[in-house]
Amino acid sequence: MTIAFTGHRTINGIYAPNPVWEKVYITVTRVISTMYHKYNHIDFISGGALGMDQIAAVSVLNLIRTGVPIRLILALPFEGFESKWISDSKKAFNLMIEAADEVHYVCDPGYAPWKMMKRNEWMVDRAKTVVALYLPDKPGGTLNCINYAMKQKRSLITIHPITQVVGGIVFNYESNEYKEVPI
Repeated sequence: MTIAFTGHRTINGIYAPNPVWEKVYITVTRVISTMYHKYNHIDFISGGALGMDQIAAVSVLNLIRTGVPIRLILALPFEGFESKWISDSKKAFNLMIEAADEVHYVCDPGYAPWKMMKRNEWMVDRAKTVVALYLPDKPGGTLNCINYAMKQKRSLITIHPITQVVGGIVFNYESNEYKEVPI
């Protein structure tokens, strides 16, 4: 089974690394481990962007290094989407690409904002569950991805980036509705 990640690039305007992002990393790693051990999720899809996407990818890669038999799939919006990042971020991105089990470029090269949403849709369409690092009521790509996931009847795990509270809702096909579940 497959999980896709979505989330904010910054937390209150701050990029990783910092103490808040370190807490996110610990929480994300715990969620990934639980989803593997308790629910047999094997494949984990990251969109590769700064923030949550890279935290999730690093969490997966570090669990793989400890012997957990899971896989990292990178779904990138287009080749070269990292071209305007600072040098250190580009280096980390390239290491992530080298370590990934699969890399998919969803769209042709060349920047266009809609390509980020196409990437998110590609990830959701292949996942059973979406893990979202999400500040409630914050508009943008993360909220768009969550809305798309719910329209596609995907289960959703949310992580509040400040409090680290984890919540989950699962779509029940028999009753055709969502229900809250413990993670």
